[in-house]
Amino acid sequence: MDATLTKVMELGSYSLGLWFKPQGAFPQFIAGQHVTLVLKNESLTGANKAHTYTIASTPMELPEILIASKDSPSVFKKALRELEPGDSVTITNPIGDFYLHEGDRPVVMIAGGIGITPFRSMLMQAFHAGITRAIHVLYSNKTVDIAFKQDLDDLAVRYPALSMTYTVTEPAASWSGEKRLITSEFISDYCANPLGFDFYVCGPPGMVNACSAFLTELHVPQDQVYVERFTGYHALHPHSKQ
Repeated sequence: MDATLTKVMELGSYSLGLWFKPQGAFPQFIAGQHVTLVLKNESLTGANKAHTYTIASTPMELPEILIASKDSPSVFKKALRELEPGDSVTITNPIGDFYLHEGDRPVVMIAGGIGITPFRSMLMQAFHAGITRAIHVLYSNKTVDIAFKQDLDDLAVRYPALSMTYTVTEPAASWSGEKRLITSEFISDYCANPLGFDFYVCGPPGMVNACSAFLTELHVPQDQVYVERFTGYHALHPHSKQ
């Protein structure tokens, strides 16, 4: 399906938010699912023309959809940055099973960098739908350029069931919050009984693999852990091996 770029916004020094309006009826999707975006740049070929992105917006924000992209030296990312409002791309139908599953346990969402995008969608949709489950987000960034921080803070004010913990591992002197990497100790500090939570983890592969191992150390059952690995960029998160 063709889609037109309607708005571009900076999400900090290293990330970009792009709103697209599909030229037709975009399928209903579950918050957290993803699409593949294909550029129409004739100078690009093969894999350089396409990239998979989680939809950062919610179904209630249709007919437009939002994607967020982390900068990298890739040919695709450079071409993406050159897009201007009015330019057209192709977007596939949404797919994926990384979404907020039904259940009674409280939830911990662990995000690394631009891995926050599915959680923005899940959280906004869940609280709009009246969810009452407690959700705690542990969100790690290398610098204070924290994508979607205002959206998340606004949600936390409106919905007492949501709590946010930001950690910045290489902060400016003015940063007074957490500075630690997310480790098993970090998780335990914010989840006194990890076995009683459902965990969702999203970010670059190295970070997701590390956090999965930490949850295993804490004896969290595998069926209480959901993961999504973001690939295709040179992540700034310290756990990433990309």
